[in-house]
Amino acid sequence: MTVPPASDNFDEAASRLPWRRLAACRAMPTAMFFPAKGVNPRRALATCMTCPVRVECLEWAVGMRERQGVFGGTTEKRRRPLIRAMEAGTPLSCQPLPMADYGCGCGPCRAVGEAKLRLVADWQRTRPAVT
Repeated sequence: MTVPPASDNFDEAASRLPWRRLAACRAMPTAMFFPAKGVNPRRALATCMTCPVRVECLEWAVGMRERQGVFGGTTEKRRRPLIRAMEAGTPLSCQPLPMADYGCGCGPCRAVGEAKLRLVADWQRTRPAVT
């Protein structure tokens, strides 16, 4: 996996994507969001959990079909089904956001993740059909 060079000009990218100025990752090392194979991305995912522009970041990553790194609180593996569904014509707004990647894995984090997944499942059962 290729990590973007540390010399990437954040201000230049932020001028093209204004939401990046609010990103929780803006002062973090880029390599943290592009972990080597087998390295747990837990710290990057935890940073995303606190980010006010997580949804915008995820929309960008799915729209760009980003196949590497952590974006919008998702790993490559979690984005693949979102990208496939979008390519099949299902807008991202009609797909449940993956939430199982968050937290450190301790009991309280697992409980919060499970509660969020239950909320999404309930919402999916009760939402109106999209035609």
